[in-house]
Amino acid sequence: MTPKQVKFLSELFKSSSVAEAIKNSGVAESTAYRWMRENEEFKRELQKRKTQALDEVSTQMQVGFSDAVQELLEIIRNDHVSAQVKINAIDCLFRNARPIIEEVDILNRLQEVEQKIQEEGERVDFND
Repeated sequence: MTPKQVKFLSELFKSSSVAEAIKNSGVAESTAYRWMRENEEFKRELQKRKTQALDEVSTQMQVGFSDAVQELLEIIRNDHVSAQVKINAIDCLFRNARPIIEEVDILNRLQEVEQKIQEEGERVDFND
């Protein structure tokens, strides 16, 4: 990738819009859109950086979720908290736990299926 492409790509992740990234990078608008539309190397790098950014956000959310669950558990166990506050904390845990448990179950099942497919693929002898 050229230095201008790298600069534009970096600006895309710092800016609030494509127009702002174009302005801050000094790249012509038509060039920027052409890179995003037609340049395979640029598109791969853009996708790679998007994936990395989403992975980072996902990790932060997991940490935050764990902290939130701990806070709710502390509220539930606190003898100085009203019954209604405890009920609200319990309700919050139950409402949010179910979709997460279901998603983890689905992901585990998917992993099992992928593993079985991989194992079956290794057993096939293509030289026959």
